[in-house]
Amino acid sequence: MKKIFLIIFCVLLPLSAGAEFLAQPSTEIILNPDQPGPRENVRASISVLGVNFNDANITWFADGKIIDRGIGKTTVNFKTKGLGEATAILVIAQTREGDEFEAGITINPANAEIVWESDSYTPPFYKGRALYAYQGMVKFATVAEIADKNGETLLPEEIYYSWFENDQPKLSASGIGKNSYSIQGGYIMKPIEISVSVSSPDKQSGAKAAVRILPQTPLVVLYEDSPLYGVLYNKSLARSYSLGKDEIGIVAAPYFFSRVDARFLSYQWLVNQAGVSYGNKPSIILRKPAGISGSSELSLKVTNREKILQNALTGLLINFDSKLGNGAGEANNPFYGENN
Repeated sequence: MKKIFLIIFCVLLPLSAGAEFLAQPSTEIILNPDQPGPRENVRASISVLGVNFNDANITWFADGKIIDRGIGKTTVNFKTKGLGEATAILVIAQTREGDEFEAGITINPANAEIVWESDSYTPPFYKGRALYAYQGMVKFATVAEIADKNGETLLPEEIYYSWFENDQPKLSASGIGKNSYSIQGGYIMKPIEISVSVSSPDKQSGAKAAVRILPQTPLVVLYEDSPLYGVLYNKSLARSYSLGKDEIGIVAAPYFFSRVDARFLSYQWLVNQAGVSYGNKPSIILRKPAGISGSSELSLKVTNREKILQNALTGLLINFDSKLGNGAGEANNPFYGENN
């Protein structure tokens, strides 16, 4: 018995000559801001690549209710609800040619803020911020308010954090519960921008925050060390000081030097440009020469031996004239306005 094999040739032809199948371009709603917070004013815009909606009939809905409509209504303004309260935005557009476009988006408002602190030194009672100095360490932390789909506020360890430094993603520092990020400043003297994107685990709610900081030069400020009251941090010594007593104790405060490098700070005291054998100390005691009137120039250079960009200079002209009262001022003083 012979087996017969039939070979069938099939030719696939188009259903109709010249027919084209083109996918309709995707319709999207663009928000400004793109991740709005609770009770924030928002502008929504309809966008379709290559489509002009200037003569289209457009209707906007919020939670199923019409909030705006008309010819060429490509944008609409509205206000978000509170934290954990979603708003559903829908837009339907019909062009003059009869094409219909539709897009929707659900907005779950959230908040995010970045706070930061530097490891730099400030003396007791200083009311300002410890500034970020060259080559210093600074830590950033995110304070976020995000609710889940049930309206329950998420704990920090339940939130996903994506960190960026100068727009570069920091993958190792990002993840669930990673709400802080630290950097060590380098030799390049330029601003640093840190940003973070936070979101719920289901990615249905999120927010962004950013901060830009500029490294500062450390400075050194001189204060009187009173035998009775201790260091008078409430007023710095001015550029010129009249010594109306036999001696004065002076303490140097190295503002914004890295706190962890305190043991590496070098204090070089000079009187009339000559070095003083007083040891590597942040304080010095000066005594008025007996029977002599005049003045001496005291100067100090503070250097961080571990960080070459952290150094500062200061000086003080001391007048030996008992007829003049003691002088103090606000020159070179971060406690500006508190020197009376």
